[in-house]
Amino acid sequence: MEKDAVVDSTDVDKKYFFKSIRFKFICWFLVIALVPLLIIGTISYFYGKKIATEKLFDHLVSENDLRKEHIRIFLSAKKGRTIDFSSDGFIRDITKKIVNGIEPSHSREKDLEKLNDHLIRNKVLLDEDIIETFIVDLNGRVISSSNEELLDSDVSTCDYFQAGKKDVYISQIYHVPDIRIRDRQPVELTLSTNRDFIAVAAPLKEKSTLELIGVLVNKVDKCAINKILNKRSGLGETGGVYLVNKDKLIVTEGGFKKGCTQSQKIDTTGVRDCIMGNDGIGVYDGCCNIPVVGSYAWLDEPGWALMLEMDVKEAFAPLKKIRNLIIIIAIPMFSVIISASFLVSRRVARPIISISDAIKKIASGDHKQRVSVFTDDELGEISRELRKIEHEMEESYEQLLHSERLASVGRIAASVAHEVNNPLSVLSGKLQLLIENCTDNALLEEYEKLLHLSGRIEKTVDGLLYFSRQKDMELNNVNINTVIENSISLVDGQMTTRGIKIVKEYGVKLPLVKISVSQMQQVFLNIIMNASDSMADNGILTICTKISNDGENIYMVFEDTGSGVSSKNIDKIFEPFFTTKGPHEGTGLGLSISYGIVKNHKGEIKVESREGKGTVFTVSLPVNTRTLIT
Repeated sequence: MEKDAVVDSTDVDKKYFFKSIRFKFICWFLVIALVPLLIIGTISYFYGKKIATEKLFDHLVSENDLRKEHIRIFLSAKKGRTIDFSSDGFIRDITKKIVNGIEPSHSREKDLEKLNDHLIRNKVLLDEDIIETFIVDLNGRVISSSNEELLDSDVSTCDYFQAGKKDVYISQIYHVPDIRIRDRQPVELTLSTNRDFIAVAAPLKEKSTLELIGVLVNKVDKCAINKILNKRSGLGETGGVYLVNKDKLIVTEGGFKKGCTQSQKIDTTGVRDCIMGNDGIGVYDGCCNIPVVGSYAWLDEPGWALMLEMDVKEAFAPLKKIRNLIIIIAIPMFSVIISASFLVSRRVARPIISISDAIKKIASGDHKQRVSVFTDDELGEISRELRKIEHEMEESYEQLLHSERLASVGRIAASVAHEVNNPLSVLSGKLQLLIENCTDNALLEEYEKLLHLSGRIEKTVDGLLYFSRQKDMELNNVNINTVIENSISLVDGQMTTRGIKIVKEYGVKLPLVKISVSQMQQVFLNIIMNASDSMADNGILTICTKISNDGENIYMVFEDTGSGVSSKNIDKIFEPFFTTKGPHEGTGLGLSISYGIVKNHKGEIKVESREGKGTVFTVSLPVNTRTLIT
């Protein structure tokens, strides 16, 4: 059972915690602290990723454009070299003689020998990238070559021969194994070397008539292009460059080699877009479905797709490092923020909880409870205001108790007044009849004394009736200064005789108040007479009237220089039958009746006094009183 109780208590604590203001503070603190960090971190990461991606793309495009330009310059130079060879006068003259067959055979052999020797000594040696040079007649027969093995070979079906008769032409790359295996070109073309090559052909024309007499062909070593492509600068470990022809076949080595081989057909997004004549860059699946970042450019002559690619993992490795760094930094930051949220929430929530507990105790009836939060912030201000409210509530509670006591006494007084009033009226009537018919002077004097005593009893009964609120009120809109003046006029002679000075500080342009003039005059007379009784001769009574700052109430302040009231009696001053005067000097009902009258007018009456220093009575009445308790 004890374990169950502990579990239940723990569950209750958990439920309370999740509903508590501290938990809300923690949540809001985390939201306010973490969300901006997450947003800033996310934005920073993606912005950094964007910048890094743009920088990477710019770098790859720049590298690819550089190689494209080198290849263009290289091919242009080889075209120029071929044009230069085809413009050689010696080559054209000898070729014309051989092609026309106007010389005897022995002379023709000598011319061929001279032409071959000229090609070897004066042409091929001029360019290290040229493997060999040969001349083809209009029938497609090799009539002269720097490589004797090619003499008399038939190249009439070769693309460079057909195109070379019309203009300078650069062929596709000839891959030696492909030529041998697929029998695309004559076997004789590969006998001199096993190296792949590019054929650059130019027409041989007679100088004066520009008549076509043959085709000059230079076989350029493909390794020269590989050297351009295989510069590793800026490509990392996985990057590479390769060429793809219009048939989507890889025609060079040194590219992105993971699973890719020369002459392999490759059909990637980059290759397809590039073959359509577009330059671009992007992320796509490369060879063997390996994701790559690729930059591609199209070479119109001879029709190649220049592909520069790098493995995505290596390309974006810096971003991964940045992401990991952000995570490493974020974890301790988040831990600090979470810890701080618990500490701050505890510090902020503690005074709020203290205030809440105090309010609950006050609500349960503990009017002595005080809020114990002393800070200089808003919570401290709330605490101070609550302490004021607690003090006012305690005073209101005491006033409520006082009102309840008055109400109880009032009910008794009303009952007593009714019981006494009727027989007293009969007694007063009988005494008046006796006085009217009495001839004995001694007896008449006694009757008159009895009638005077019955008058005092009647006055006390009237006081009890006022106190018990049995009198109806006739309400009128009046100037409160006039009511006070009329009250003073009733006792002015007595005050003057004693040398008591009345100082009047009346407010001007005061609004009218709706009151019972006779009852309120009774209140003012009670206060003025009590002040007079408490002061020695030559005292000062200051009467002040003013309107409140909000314009809702009128204040009447009566301040005397009398003997004051002791602190032990100040709380009893409005209780019925309480008096500090001597015997036969008062009934103790004056201030009680005044208290009831003021309350009946929806007003308040307060007293402040220090023994030997004087007393201050403050009466406040509402300006706009529409409904009064009668």
